Amino acid sequence: MTFNFCQASSALKRWLLPSPGLGRRLVRGLPRVALWSSVILLVLALGIKGLGAWVDGRLSKRSGDVYALAPKQWIPRGLYGEGIQQNSVWSIRRAFERGARGVEVDFHYDPDRDDFFVAHDYPHIDEMGRRSYTKSGGKELPLADLMSETAERHWFWFDYKNLGHLEDDQTAKALKRLEVVASIHGVKGRAYIEGSDPFLLARYKQAGFRTILGIHPVAERWPGSSLLLDVAKILFWFGGYDGIAMGYGTVENPVFGPSARESLKNVPMFLFHVPPDQKLVKELVALPQVRVMLVGRDISVDLLDLENVSKPLEKGPARGAQPSIAPDSVRP
Repeated sequence: MTFNFCQASSALKRWLLPSPGLGRRLVRGLPRVALWSSVILLVLALGIKGLGAWVDGRLSKRSGDVYALAPKQWIPRGLYGEGIQQNSVWSIRRAFERGARGVEVDFHYDPDRDDFFVAHDYPHIDEMGRRSYTKSGGKELPLADLMSETAERHWFWFDYKNLGHLEDDQTAKALKRLEVVASIHGVKGRAYIEGSDPFLLARYKQAGFRTILGIHPVAERWPGSSLLLDVAKILFWFGGYDGIAMGYGTVENPVFGPSARESLKNVPMFLFHVPPDQKLVKELVALPQVRVMLVGRDISVDLLDLENVSKPLEKGPARGAQPSIAPDSVRP
């Protein structure tokens, strides 16, 4: 049996276009579909812009007690390097000894162990499904231990790495555990929880925690960037959060550039990945809407002197040394 390309082609056309006029009707209908799609998108965009303007009016009259102290620079993961590990008791202590008022700390909630562990990277999961987190001083670092060692009188930005990966029952357990941990030295009133899931983050806000909505908009040069900021502003208002967290971008291609600053002028801003450019840092420090900034990305940066923080760094621990902390069996 020989293959007849023409017959096969005709059969394929009959299968794809069972009605002789369907193809022509689809082609003729494309402009109408495109027109209505454009109208719907335009109405949606206008609706978002209008709602964003309404939210702006409400935000301009909103009062609160969001952090507005100096220095604005908090230290991400503490001051690390030279044998001191990031997200460790020593790196956090070192940042506070230097004169930082607050630090950013990464943590995960482990539903199997009903506890929070300090780590930036996601855990390793073995063949039995058990999670193991980055070790500090030879063992995992529970958030409660870090708070016991460093929390007194200090402020914290908690980057909740797996907030959006928890089930409802796990979130309920996590809230109860965090209430216990946050009671250490009264840190609940001096900590902000960052998360990108607006619905799960709202549960922490309702439980009385300070919260900041993490967003990842595109750089200002891209079309639609202002519309994304309006969506974030709307979510922020209706969620009742305390601030918005976003990356700055680069000096040459900023995300938090002039347009974003204007759009979010009434929102308390928590900026991360701020380039370590002294002129830029001074500029951001002068903006009232910027409440906290984390300078540097995956590097430890100290530009606190730009805000007249001249407290000398106390002598750190010996290379590789780690502090003694409460045994894992002891839970506050």
